[in-house]
Amino acid sequence: MVTSCNCSICQINGYLNIQPLRKNVSFQSPYEELGSYAFGTQTLVHKFCRTCGTSLMIDFGRAEEGLREHCAVNV
Repeated sequence: MVTSCNCSICQINGYLNIQPLRKNVSFQSPYEELGSYAFGTQTLVHKFCRTCGTSLMIDFGRAEEGLREHCAVNV
């Protein structure tokens, strides 16, 4: 199911996300090469392409228990 997040970054940019299990998501480039941005409570880390700036996902690794195994992928 595609969802619309209500945070300021997602709202301003019109991001729509799916929330698969993190273990089911892979990247062609190494994860470590993605740019990162966290704001507010620094809980959710927005990952983006360092070349073009496209938002790729939100990493829930620092979120409350139960969400950590998921991520939000921008569709």
